[in-house]
Amino acid sequence: TCLILSREIMQRQNEGYSPLLYQQSREECARLREIARNYSQVSTRVRHILMEGSMASNFYSLDEVADRMHLSARTLTRRLREESVSFRELQSEARLELAKTQLRESSLPVKVISANAGFSNLSAFSRAFRQYAGLPPSEYRDQAASGT
Repeated sequence: TCLILSREIMQRQNEGYSPLLYQQSREECARLREIARNYSQVSTRVRHILMEGSMASNFYSLDEVADRMHLSARTLTRRLREESVSFRELQSEARLELAKTQLRESSLPVKVISANAGFSNLSAFSRAFRQYAGLPPSEYRDQAASGT
């Protein structure tokens, strides 16, 4: 992890000790470390790749994601298991997040959104969506439209 401070901050620090500046610097460092730690998690990187792909209607396979991360599929699977998540779970999450976005931001029929999210069966999509979002797709759209 690397921390880069601006010249202005370094000059202020050299002018004299400031407890407030010191505390702000510590808090900012902690925030940046947390961001770096979260991004270093394999599952976060996989989730990001899958979400990018799903937005472009590319539903990447395990092999494709592993290749993008310069890992073997076996190593990727093992690292995800260490984080207590599976590739299939992350893949499903990305597909359902795409569906949520389309339900909120478009007037496409649910059947079309289901197909866009990679489901060949509307009832399987509805079941998966309800389990993921806690509501059937049509109710989710209604709530999103009403702002509740």
